[in-house]
Amino acid sequence: MLSLKKLKLTVGLAIAMGLSATANAIPIQTALSIVIDGSGSISTSEFATQRTAYADVLSDLVPTNGSAVLNVIQFSSASSTQVEQTAIRINDATDLATLIDAINAMTRLGGSTAIGRGIELGYTDMDTYLASFGAG
Repeated sequence: MLSLKKLKLTVGLAIAMGLSATANAIPIQTALSIVIDGSGSISTSEFATQRTAYADVLSDLVPTNGSAVLNVIQFSSASSTQVEQTAIRINDATDLATLIDAINAMTRLGGSTAIGRGIELGYTDMDTYLASFGAG
């Protein structure tokens, strides 16, 4: 008969092993770069509309089970394009809140419109993140 001490240890190890085994059990199925226009061709109110729309849609649609990785890039001129949120795997509601907070905190850059630089920066950031999983 197992002693209570051995039973507790066995159950504790089983739970710990189960959590670590399932933490990465779900493969990344979606890798999405959100590349947002913050150039001078977008008015302040249009930029606010973009932010609100992205935050609302992503809050409703992004799964929190670790299957999605997203980053947020704002572009204007080539020198003003910036990563607003580096690639983040959405494992839970806290990760999703981090992503949404980054979107809501953005301020419009203004300037010219260099969408190519935004796409390039989104790709590079995402590729670097995915490479850490051997998926890049």
